[in-house]
Amino acid sequence: MFDEEFSGTYIKIYNIVQNHAGTKYGVIYFDDGDWRVRTFGKTKRSVDEIKNTEINMNELLGLDNWTMVDPATHYSLGGCCFVDDETIFVGVFHSHSMTHHHCLIDLNTRQLIGNKQSHFLADSSERNFLVDCYYDSEKDECFSFYRGG
Repeated sequence: MFDEEFSGTYIKIYNIVQNHAGTKYGVIYFDDGDWRVRTFGKTKRSVDEIKNTEINMNELLGLDNWTMVDPATHYSLGGCCFVDDETIFVGVFHSHSMTHHHCLIDLNTRQLIGNKQSHFLADSSERNFLVDCYYDSEKDECFSFYRGG
């Protein structure tokens, strides 16, 4: 057993993912307008160690912090999944602009692999949001799943 400490102003965490071997874990969480990605193992870390490895997605994707999540749900409007041990796919729904953003991140450098992708969802509403992301190793594709609404 192990634990990972989260702190902030208004945190929403929906799903923790793991790599194929089950040795690394990852999560995207929302804290009062900012999305952060964190990967970890089963070793207890200090607050400083956590802060030094956490990825601020707003900074990486160039997003403001105007998005707010629905307080009636536990969804963070973001999702992530491991592509391999050193690469994670991340998607977020910026509800203020009704835009979906996704990218691949190199976990060693904590930088984008290639360019981010952004898609305006013209027919979207506050009830339509990103729920989760999955990687299909046979097709080598990542999928983002949205709640319809």
